Amino acid sequence: EPVALSWEEGDFDVIRDLLRRSEAAADMEVEVGVSDDVPAGSDLDQPALGAYCIPTPDSTCWPSKDAWKDELIEMLSVNATTVLPYHVGYAQSNVMRNAQMASYPATIVNVMTAEDVQVCMGFASKYGIRVTVKTTGHDYDGRSNGDGSLNINLSAMDWTTMVGDGSDQIRVGPGCAWNDVYLEGAKWGLAPVSGYDHTVGVSGL
Repeated sequence: EPVALSWEEGDFDVIRDLLRRSEAAADMEVEVGVSDDVPAGSDLDQPALGAYCIPTPDSTCWPSKDAWKDELIEMLSVNATTVLPYHVGYAQSNVMRNAQMASYPATIVNVMTAEDVQVCMGFASKYGIRVTVKTTGHDYDGRSNGDGSLNINLSAMDWTTMVGDGSDQIRVGPGCAWNDVYLEGAKWGLAPVSGYDHTVGVSGL
């Protein structure tokens, strides 16, 4: 089902720019279509749909269900999961620390490996889909989420490992919060130097 979208302020500038470019092309009687300088799979690579198509869940240039299945879902690792708005686990996967900045991604991918992230980025790049990345959802400006986006959720990649070379270093996964690092450090008598809030993501928000 299409996801209801709320446009951000900057999106209107993008739309106005696209319209100006389309009108300019029409005035010059230039046929807008695929050319050698148009990246394959970009939002401009849509000759059958007119001049431009912005990929959103309710647009005609949004990837088909088969494309999502064949090019994204089946390319992920065994334990990675894909959550859609009508799935039972969607609300849990879409929790934000600031409820006032809630938004609704078109798809949430709970990745397990770096290769899963690469698959997501390749798919989004091919179809021109907006990508958002979430670790803990601690961004109070809501930037770790986005309406109609492909949301890469790193929270399951929360492993911590002590580097075994006597360097007093802890190797952490991108989904770790600082509390995970504190607990690992405590096993070895170490106190990591970091911010105070233990729920903040190490690699980002």
